[in-house]
Amino acid sequence: MPQYWLTTHWPPVRSSPQDNDRLNVHIQHKFKDYLSSMQPGDRVLFYETATGPPKLINGKLEKRENGRKAIVCDARVATPLELRPEYEPEEFNGRILDFRWQARTDDRRDLLIPRAAVIEWLGYGKGYTFQGFNAGRGILRIDETKYIDLLRNYSGRQQ
Repeated sequence: MPQYWLTTHWPPVRSSPQDNDRLNVHIQHKFKDYLSSMQPGDRVLFYETATGPPKLINGKLEKRENGRKAIVCDARVATPLELRPEYEPEEFNGRILDFRWQARTDDRRDLLIPRAAVIEWLGYGKGYTFQGFNAGRGILRIDETKYIDLLRNYSGRQQ
């Protein structure tokens, strides 16, 4: 029986906006155990935040695209949680973050469910920004009924 998840991601860096790796589930090493039940066949919704920190790439800080502030993808988890090949912890605004774990996805479906609809669906206040989502984990397990409700009632809604 699949499980359902909502994860947040920063917008892509401007130098590589088509980076498909960003539509895999990434989790910091310190939160790895939170995803111990995630398995292939689970579904995951990707919420793209408005902004994100610049990323250090080859010694140069690369800015990010403007984020869509929306759920932008529904995908199927294709692999168990695994180490990202050749991954090195990253520096963001002077902080080192270690997103060494990933679950790769496939069967990706583009969506555009705006922030207002997502926070209404989650029951959050209008000012909620998704910064530090789910105590910094960046991912939340949701029940199947909520997942189906979101896709049925909010897909296609305008901001």
